[in-house]
Amino acid sequence: MVLKRIAALPGDRIDLSKAGVRVNGTLVPGSMLRTTDSKGRRLSHMSYGSHTIPSGEIFLLGENLSVSWDSRYYGPVPARSLRFPVRPFLTWGR
Repeated sequence: MVLKRIAALPGDRIDLSKAGVRVNGTLVPGSMLRTTDSKGRRLSHMSYGSHTIPSGEIFLLGENLSVSWDSRYYGPVPARSLRFPVRPFLTWGR
């Protein structure tokens, strides 16, 4: 299992460019695409442009965007693949 945040739901618009991911027009900070992984291997990604998340699918982003392998690379995933939601119960500021 992996922990990812749901960035977009069915009907939401994703715009993917070299600058990163926009969800419904809002840029996700730090969401620029990498061209290689930590071992220097080439990474493919979703095609640049606008995509509407289809019914039954979700778009996932990792918490550590600079090293996360997520929907920017493999695209939306079936919502039925979710096991359970995780919600913070204790948070604190820096």
